[in-house]
Amino acid sequence: MAPFPDDLGLDTLRYYFDDKKVRKLFQRYKLIPKKPKNQQIICPTCGTGRLGTEKRNDNVVGWRYRCLNRECKKVIAPTKNTFFSQGHLSLYESLAIFMYYVQNCSLKLVIQNMHLGTEAAVNYYNFCKEICMWQFRKMMKDDGPIGGKGLHVEIDECYIRRKGNKGRLTKMEERQWKIFGGLCAETGQYFAFLVPKCTKKVLWRIIRDWIRPGSIIHSDGAAVYNELSGEEGKQFGIKIMGHEVVVHRTGQYVAESDLEPGHQITTNRIENLWKYAKRHISGQGTKKSVKKDLYKYLYFRQYLNQLDKPADRLNIFLKHVGNFFSLPLEEEKERNYPQYIVKISRKIEYKL
Repeated sequence: MAPFPDDLGLDTLRYYFDDKKVRKLFQRYKLIPKKPKNQQIICPTCGTGRLGTEKRNDNVVGWRYRCLNRECKKVIAPTKNTFFSQGHLSLYESLAIFMYYVQNCSLKLVIQNMHLGTEAAVNYYNFCKEICMWQFRKMMKDDGPIGGKGLHVEIDECYIRRKGNKGRLTKMEERQWKIFGGLCAETGQYFAFLVPKCTKKVLWRIIRDWIRPGSIIHSDGAAVYNELSGEEGKQFGIKIMGHEVVVHRTGQYVAESDLEPGHQITTNRIENLWKYAKRHISGQGTKKSVKKDLYKYLYFRQYLNQLDKPADRLNIFLKHVGNFFSLPLEEEKERNYPQYIVKISRKIEYKL
């Protein structure tokens, strides 16, 4: 159950929360640390003194660390290397932006309703998109390859173009970056990657690593998929039961299967995924922006779109933000400096 009332929304957020309650809420989700009850933390600056705590009303957590060594007296913010280390908004404003984001509100609406500067709102939304990208790619790695013996996997590539080919070429078109992915018809699992070019060396490596042996692959008639189930594919390490093609350029979108009589060959599911994904990709055309917009859509499709209540959406999203920072528990009595202070700011790119 979410720790929010059922009628929580943008109009009732102020009624239920203030900065003090939001602070406890963020501590519960491990977005910000709790005040330690003992002084067993060693100062990383001098290496001898212990870190004490003192009240401080000018930061979001209400306290800060100070070294008890008289020769050091180093002051360290407990939010160092977290998202709130460089933020100037209150905790309530941060929660309100998260609420706008999980309801898929536009950036323009956030700026108008909360009277924020454009830079602050854009930074918060970019942070939320990076959380979506990290969580979805983490889910892909945890779930592993899709398909299986006798299961059907549809694969397809997607080109990011301007509408009607009007205007100047975007950077994505100039560099010819494309989206490639696959979707299992039986389980609904899927993967998606931004690839520099659609060649055998690039696409076949993804197919080999992300589709389980024994799967039946459905694709369109692109030449890059030729010999996928033949000798060339076996030498490349692709172990599939079969590969069937539906030729789109002849007007054929559904065909009868030769391997399985009575079963149809189609790529409509994966193409429908690309259809709605392209609607959520901005027209900036840079590799970074396209990747963020793509994984934001896939994250919403996987986790949030099936939830009707904003409280449930906010609960899921805050859990993922907390998992991203992975703050140590208060009960952890290690004699070293807390991980969330000394760690280097982690990279958003989740290596697969």
